[in-house]
Amino acid sequence: KAKKSNLAGWDTLSNDRLVELGKVIYETQGGNTCNDCHGMEGHGGRLKEAADLRTPSVWKAHKATGGDAAKMEKRLVELIEKGAGIWNSAHPDDQYDVNMMGVTQSATKSTLKKIRKQLKKKDKVGLGKDDLAPFGAKAVYAYLLTMSTEKAGAAPAPAAAPAAAPAAAPTGEAKPAEAKPAEGAEKK
Repeated sequence: KAKKSNLAGWDTLSNDRLVELGKVIYETQGGNTCNDCHGMEGHGGRLKEAADLRTPSVWKAHKATGGDAAKMEKRLVELIEKGAGIWNSAHPDDQYDVNMMGVTQSATKSTLKKIRKQLKKKDKVGLGKDDLAPFGAKAVYAYLLTMSTEKAGAAPAPAAAPAAAPAAAPTGEAKPAEAKPAEGAEKK
């Protein structure tokens, strides 16, 4: 018999907490991590062709979605969750740099496992193994929104855990979280 959990889902986290954890994930040290390629401040990382995370209006995702914040969020959360290799296979006419590993990189996976334990102990939030990548992608995306130096556009969708739907499309159907103004960001 499966034991029932008294832990809340990660959709109960405030947007501020999601941003805080997204920063921890983004700042994970190692090769092909977010900050390695994009830089600690969202620019000036190892890969010169990596998107400048401070200027969403020039991102490929911004151009592809016409700046629609909800469409951009869906696209970028999937890209961050799965990495460009899987994205490119599913979207042959819309390719991203294959160096973009998202939260699939080993050092980042290790950070997510530590956060999972912290969430359980500190926040009384349960995060299943299958939720690590969707959660990590959503948290990193929430953090990236804080890097923008451009005038605020639309607020991000609330931080919501995917239900039984495919993990590639966490869209935030749950209760609204505190909004942070800005637009999305993309990896390499």
